[in-house]
Amino acid sequence: MANQYYRLPEPTNVIASWSQSRDEVFDAGAYNQVQAHCRVLKAGTAGTIRLQTAAVNEVDAWVDVTGLVWTLSGTGSLLTSVNFLRFLRVATDGAVAGGPVALIDLVLKQ
Repeated sequence: MANQYYRLPEPTNVIASWSQSRDEVFDAGAYNQVQAHCRVLKAGTAGTIRLQTAAVNEVDAWVDVTGLVWTLSGTGSLLTSVNFLRFLRVATDGAVAGGPVALIDLVLKQ
């Protein structure tokens, strides 16, 4: 299987305490490395956006992927991780303010 590209989510106005719904998450079970490029298209004044992972796609199963967190007052960056479970999603903290717009592009590798 080749590398896989996926966008989580499309460019969106980021709001506080938000996460992707269960039907929008990405099943990364066939991969062992993720490169995540967060792009903050319009900076906010506070808050973070992060990747979360879970072994099962259930409401209370999600934990943050260590190191894959970006501030929404910056411009974003490219980060890599090999420490994730099967499913990946995007979530924000409760401090998001200032109307940021962001997206995260993923490249998953075997």
